[in-house]
Amino acid sequence: MSLGGSQLKPDARGKVTGEALYAGDYQPKDLLHAKAVFTNEPHARILSLDTTAAQAVEGVVMVLTAAEVPVNEYGLTMADQPVLVGPSSSGKSSVPCDISRWEADHLAIIVAESPEICDQAALLIEAEWEQLPLVPDLEAALAEGATRVHAENEFDSNTYHHIVIRKGDVTKAFADADVIIEGSYSLP
Repeated sequence: MSLGGSQLKPDARGKVTGEALYAGDYQPKDLLHAKAVFTNEPHARILSLDTTAAQAVEGVVMVLTAAEVPVNEYGLTMADQPVLVGPSSSGKSSVPCDISRWEADHLAIIVAESPEICDQAALLIEAEWEQLPLVPDLEAALAEGATRVHAENEFDSNTYHHIVIRKGDVTKAFADADVIIEGSYSLP
């Protein structure tokens, strides 16, 4: 080995030829698989959930719903969404877990002996929904009398969070600035 020279990684040949095994190539004995089942509802309240047929599929180990995961809310900046949407709630959270607020909210987690069994069981879950008014974009969310996405929050609007930042003398900063750029900007 020389300083500054190009070195061949010891496992390079096996990786480029397909001989090397990756973590996903190892299948431990009795490995179980899990699948998250989405609500596919952009804004709806769940009225009933029946997982009986899914649980009866041979090879299904368990089907988890909000009933098995009480007080299951989470969020990036505040606990404002449930891990699993379901008709039952412990009442310990201010966030209703019976409302799907986007299509990718989770309805259930299926644990089974294979991915195919998970897929089969997912198709057998029955949910009844009450459709709620959609809030399709920012303008609709901010409109007077808009449907509240989080009616449990402290605001009388769809305001998510309100932070007031006051630092320094803004009037002086503008007066001292060499360049001022003002405009309207849209972000995805």
